[in-house]
Amino acid sequence: MADPWPTPGSWLYSWVDTDVAGYRKVDIGGAVATVAVGYYRWPDYITALDTALGSAASWAATTDAFGRVVLSGASGVVTWTDRAGWLCGFAAEPAQASPAAVTSITSLHAPPGGLPLISAQWDEVSVEAQRELSIDRNARGWGYAFGSARVWRWTLQMHHTALESLRAGWMRSGQVTLASYSPSTFGSSSAWSTSQLDGHLDAYVVGMESAKPLAGPLRDFWEVALIVTEAGP
Repeated sequence: MADPWPTPGSWLYSWVDTDVAGYRKVDIGGAVATVAVGYYRWPDYITALDTALGSAASWAATTDAFGRVVLSGASGVVTWTDRAGWLCGFAAEPAQASPAAVTSITSLHAPPGGLPLISAQWDEVSVEAQRELSIDRNARGWGYAFGSARVWRWTLQMHHTALESLRAGWMRSGQVTLASYSPSTFGSSSAWSTSQLDGHLDAYVVGMESAKPLAGPLRDFWEVALIVTEAGP
């Protein structure tokens, strides 16, 4: 099977709040796994999902080298009780089930909750008392930062499937993490600094400033500019 996209060079992760219903349940052969209440960065969410699946159905949740989510275990029908299947890239809505019993499933798309990137770079926009961003009437980018917030532009290169998942909206607002570690190795990461050049950055999305295709006739690869701030909501 052909690779779905090039091996990622960096990653964009969301945060998932499982204190409320919506993105925390999956049914394996009648056994419902529920992710424990918490506020998880994407790699930690996958770990929590793995724990829940192991306890409920002796299944496991992992990610492969491309960032796709892989669920596996003893043969059983997989039913998505809520929108966790969509968030993990399975293109599944609530009550949707696998057509037959399976021993493993792999996400079809780049997970909206954790995007593989080709590369990433960032630069500071300004240090100011306030900043407002409004991109277009379709609300493709909208935000506001205040209180002497440090505002940054993250320039992200990604495969078109990752852009489609980004446009789905999960990471168009809220807290995000830009990282050089994959979900499976993120436990070794630490915050980036002038002395720590290999790790991750946490920020809050102000808006998506632009998305433009890179050179090439197929428009497979895109460069996206996200405006983010270190200030919380």
